[in-house]
Amino acid sequence: MSSSASQLRVCKKSEKRENLVVVRAGTQSKHKSWFSQAENRNWDLCIAAYEKISDEDLQNAEFIIEGGLSKWTVLADHFYSNDVFSDYEYFFILDDDITFNHASNINTLFELSKKLELSVSQASLSPNSFASWRVTQNQPGSVLRYTNFVECMAPIFSNLAIKKLQPYISKAISGVGLDVIFWDALGRPANSIAVIDLIQMHHTMPVDKNGGAFYQHLTKNGINVEDELAFFMGLFDLTEFEIQTLGLVTRKEKITIPNL
Repeated sequence: MSSSASQLRVCKKSEKRENLVVVRAGTQSKHKSWFSQAENRNWDLCIAAYEKISDEDLQNAEFIIEGGLSKWTVLADHFYSNDVFSDYEYFFILDDDITFNHASNINTLFELSKKLELSVSQASLSPNSFASWRVTQNQPGSVLRYTNFVECMAPIFSNLAIKKLQPYISKAISGVGLDVIFWDALGRPANSIAVIDLIQMHHTMPVDKNGGAFYQHLTKNGINVEDELAFFMGLFDLTEFEIQTLGLVTRKEKITIPNL
């Protein structure tokens, strides 16, 4: 189901960082706001471009992949067959309508994922975000919530998890339904899939499965997202999927004696 019409370009050959961010980007993508962090980041950048590449992109990205149907077909085309991607510790796979208060938030997401040995995680959605699922919305007072669901919009995968999920990622196009089977495909873990409340991201655009540009693009290429959902759920004999919160890590609160 993947597209072979994508080309990989290595833009920089600097010392490799521990993690990789992959953003499916057009000319209006929000990823350029991350460039201010420059060399202070703990991640390399791969821009999976579906529109024209800018000079700024070429200057800041380690890799650029042009073409492909979606970010998932790009992963299937390149990430499992190219040694340049094999030893990153964590992979952050984002849509292009995500912003952060500060680019350093991405560093923190990777640090938390590694410290807590998370397989799949995501930042929580800010109150002003367009959100499809209540579990992904920020919960004040929480550091993170262990769940059985992380949305395909902006997941973070460990190296081990992305390799275990290869048979499913390689069959994904829209990603609809792929996030439903992460938990089952990874053996239903109790404490390695999480929504991280300590960091918030802003999803700036609504999901429009009828008139949205991405979904129009899929329709033109003969992709039906409902069929994709049914396909993935059928792999695990699921007729429904109940999103659950499996555990909670709360922030510490302190009251101290004031200096009088």
